[in-house]
Amino acid sequence: MRIAILGGTYNPIHIGHIFLAKEIEFLLNIDKVIFIPTCNPAHKLISEDVTVQNRIDMLKLALENENKILIDDCDIINGGITYTVDTISCVKKKYKNDKLFLVIGDDLFQNFDSWKDPQSIVSSVDLVVAHRIYKERLKSSFKHIYIDNKIIPISSSEIRNRIANGLPVSYLLPCSVLKYIKDNNLYVKKVNICERI
Repeated sequence: MRIAILGGTYNPIHIGHIFLAKEIEFLLNIDKVIFIPTCNPAHKLISEDVTVQNRIDMLKLALENENKILIDDCDIINGGITYTVDTISCVKKKYKNDKLFLVIGDDLFQNFDSWKDPQSIVSSVDLVVAHRIYKERLKSSFKHIYIDNKIIPISSSEIRNRIANGLPVSYLLPCSVLKYIKDNNLYVKKVNICERI
């Protein structure tokens, strides 16, 4: 099988993530796409107001009708700081005979040389770079495949900020995820008692 790996915080998952997964399926003839939520990403802070379980619940809701998209919680189970090279090692143990593709956005690719053991990553899997910010292709000495995907200009941080500021986010994420966010009061701005005085 040809399997694509999409790691991220998914805080929250949105239509940009899902659309990219569907494009990868088509462009690279992928049999399965695996979403891997990170535990504690090495280069990003996750608000303590949103739990790991919240993020997994939202992933499950968003992907419940997708036959070719799976969720793997190996990074969550391993705990601690998440490094991609370790994630790949974990995934390779489960899918020993399959061809693996690691998909990252060009925003991450521009600093790929600063990742933990990048050479080991490109030796273990096919590195796929998706356009996220840049329309042109970035150059790198690391072996990689660029896909000509459509850029969906949405980010989880933008969605969190919009929710915190009372702005609409309908159509930016699946309805089931939006309902979950509302039901669990996620991403809302916490009012400091001093601000009320």
